[in-house]
Amino acid sequence: MDRLGEITVPTLVMAGRDDFLFPPEHQRELAAGIPGARLQIIERAGHNAHTEQPAEVMRAVRDFIAP
Repeated sequence: MDRLGEITVPTLVMAGRDDFLFPPEHQRELAAGIPGARLQIIERAGHNAHTEQPAEVMRAVRDFIAP
């Protein structure tokens, strides 16, 4: 965590709103430590947002990598 500020690549941090293992508050802290990071909270999803809300996750990834 103390070296997050050294990350220089575009970073997307995603979190399921209902993730009890790594809750959104932790992901918010992670994203805040990475310069220019984007945080995307996936609604109606827990720890496996990619399987619970695949369309929303893919939309977030597409939006992130789109020019």
